[in-house]
Amino acid sequence: MFKKIIETIFVKGLSSIINFLIVVITAYYLGKYARGEISILLVSVSLINIIQGIVGGPSLIYLASKYSNLKLFIYSFIWNFLIALVFSFIIAFLDLTPFRLIEELFLISFLQGGISIFQSLLVGHEQISKHNLIEFSKSIFLIVSIGICFLLFNEKNLDAVYLSYIVSFSLAAFIGLLYIGKYLSFKNLKNNEKLFFEMFMYGFQNQINNFSQLLNYRYLFYLIEKWKGIEVLGVFSISISIIESVWVICKGISTNLLAKLVNEKDESMKTKYTLNSIKLSLFLSIIATSILLIIPSDFYSFIFGKDFTEVKSHLLPLSITILSFSVLAIISQYYASKGQLIINLRASFLGNIFCIGMGWFLIKSYSVHGAILTYNTVNLIMMFYLIYQFNKSTKTKIHHLLFNKSDFTAIRKKF
Repeated sequence: MFKKIIETIFVKGLSSIINFLIVVITAYYLGKYARGEISILLVSVSLINIIQGIVGGPSLIYLASKYSNLKLFIYSFIWNFLIALVFSFIIAFLDLTPFRLIEELFLISFLQGGISIFQSLLVGHEQISKHNLIEFSKSIFLIVSIGICFLLFNEKNLDAVYLSYIVSFSLAAFIGLLYIGKYLSFKNLKNNEKLFFEMFMYGFQNQINNFSQLLNYRYLFYLIEKWKGIEVLGVFSISISIIESVWVICKGISTNLLAKLVNEKDESMKTKYTLNSIKLSLFLSIIATSILLIIPSDFYSFIFGKDFTEVKSHLLPLSITILSFSVLAIISQYYASKGQLIINLRASFLGNIFCIGMGWFLIKSYSVHGAILTYNTVNLIMMFYLIYQFNKSTKTKIHHLLFNKSDFTAIRKKF
């Protein structure tokens, strides 16, 4: 499992570096207004992906080893298309994304939803390497496409960026389809009228949680744009992109943990895997965060341009969010593997209360600094709630989550 974790972190790390370069390139050539518009579009894509994931995504991981993958694929693919189509119009109609971007919104969300289907089926079969390759190919195709548009054709504009997303996601989706082909067998295609309902119910609970999480992490984007302008959002979105680059560590660990836990029957082993993953996630996240904080502020201005001089000042306070998320992301997978999604949902709803209440008042008065305070509060509250529930469920104590000498020895030996 450790080798798969390191491989996943490495691949996600490379993907994160590439995505970071994409942010740098688009910020440098197109400016903070363009970064603001790109951020708004991608937030809307994320919103649609959450609804698509009700009959896809996590439910496919959970059910891949239990039912015909062909039926799972058919149900999730049809759902994916319909949701992308309908909600692209709804989001554009509500003016959450400019109506002129409705075609881009539909195509990107449909393709991303398809990629998620392929990756989820692969994780359900513990094919982590293939899952990782799809993720990496998506990033590499995207930066190559942007490079071709910007440098070869001299098309340095937002339309070139959106076209690059569509092309790169299409290529990554094609690779995913090739990978899952061997699982789409007509054998064991028995009639199961309750399959769609089971997919929907599991996915609904999980995606309600993900929607709630999206609200915690992206609701503030809309408030910043509304009250402080899209240029302020453009700068803040860069800061968030940087801290999310550290989250590839905990997300890489949690992906492998979930694949391991859904196939593990021994409850004591599930607890052990989760505790070890929490410690590894926190340890590596502390190292990565320290590196970010050591980098001088002039470096960020040099990379992103003079419009983004405030970025470094955001990172130190946001380190609280980075580290708290590195813990809660692991514990949430423990409950996802057991089908006890209500616990994750309660944590997210608790975060929503503080996010909506604090964000509404603090951003008006304190702009980005109010948003940072809201982020930190929300993540700390969710983390402490999940730690409490985990200790209660597994009969562990707080000190079991803390590092000891044997943990450092084990980490050193593994590396």
